[in-house]
Amino acid sequence: MPQFDFSTLSVVLFSSLVSAAVYYAFISLRLLPEIITVLKFRTKKLFKENSSSLNSVFLPNLFSYDIIVKRKS
Repeated sequence: MPQFDFSTLSVVLFSSLVSAAVYYAFISLRLLPEIITVLKFRTKKLFKENSSSLNSVFLPNLFSYDIIVKRKS
């Protein structure tokens, strides 16, 4: 079994961390247009529902849109 010194181990760990970060950044960049579209749609729907009182728009309401759609259908 080969012996690894600390510098080799740190280089291997650092390169694997960098490659994982690049991989997840690539995935999130590919999903970014869909996320932006969904958030735009949800905020438009919330502003239509709460146009009289903008103070009642809370951030958790953005993520409860699925429940609203299921309740209406």
